[in-house]
Amino acid sequence: KFPATEITSADANTLDDYQQGSWTPDLQFGGNKVSITYGYNNATYVKIGNHVFFEMWVRLTSKGSSTGDAEWYGLPYTVGAVPSAIVFASGTVIGMFESTNAGTSTTLTDSNFSNTSNIVMSGSYAV
Repeated sequence: KFPATEITSADANTLDDYQQGSWTPDLQFGGNKVSITYGYNNATYVKIGNHVFFEMWVRLTSKGSSTGDAEWYGLPYTVGAVPSAIVFASGTVIGMFESTNAGTSTTLTDSNFSNTSNIVMSGSYAV
């Protein structure tokens, strides 16, 4: 059992921070979320030391009218100073990209979503 408040240890081999819980993913297009509605919106996380592991399951009932890059807000902990894959450093935002076999990458936008999109995502990042 871990205490509710972290008891920091200088020993690198001591596990002194473990937490688990839920968070609410917040889909935005171009930084806005006009009329986006969810049929299902659930996410969980586990934080072990300075790493956060997350999973999310979302079903849209309306993608709304906002336009622009697709980003998920509301990560449970602020991302560390080093960017990791699709999470943006020093924030609580996940960007979405599509990779091709040719090795190119395209930012997903509102046009990649429908009113009935289902999104399942998992990942990890350093805090």
